[in-house]
Amino acid sequence: MNIRKTSRTSYAGAAGRRSVLFIIISLLSAATSTILMADAMVTLFVRNNVTYTSQPLLVHCWSGDDDIGKKNVSFGDEYAFSFGPLLWTKFWCNLEPDTNWHAYFVAWEDGYGDGIGSYYWYAGDDGVHGRTAVRGEDLHTWEWEHN
Repeated sequence: MNIRKTSRTSYAGAAGRRSVLFIIISLLSAATSTILMADAMVTLFVRNNVTYTSQPLLVHCWSGDDDIGKKNVSFGDEYAFSFGPLLWTKFWCNLEPDTNWHAYFVAWEDGYGDGIGSYYWYAGDDGVHGRTAVRGEDLHTWEWEHN
């Protein structure tokens, strides 16, 4: 008598292997995105166009990892800084034209506007306006809020 053993892969085993393969591919994709973005830069510009006060604009920007510090920007001047974004990078800014008013906003995050490139934030008498460099796309406007 000739007995032949056969091996069958259960559906659960095949599904488990597909899940592991999916996780490995996802991790490799995330690592590749991070590596590819390592040379890419984002530059944020903040310009003071506030005319109702002679005080410099107080600019404070930070991310989850970096605090750029507080900078005073005189009327007509701009302040700029650059960073190499990683996955989930987000930069917030708080602008204060005087001690009574401020605008707190997300100045950049992954998937925002043009992605990599330059972003211009203009502080004016009515609030803060954002614009991308590549497409010239208006990003958002924040009105000044009372402190």
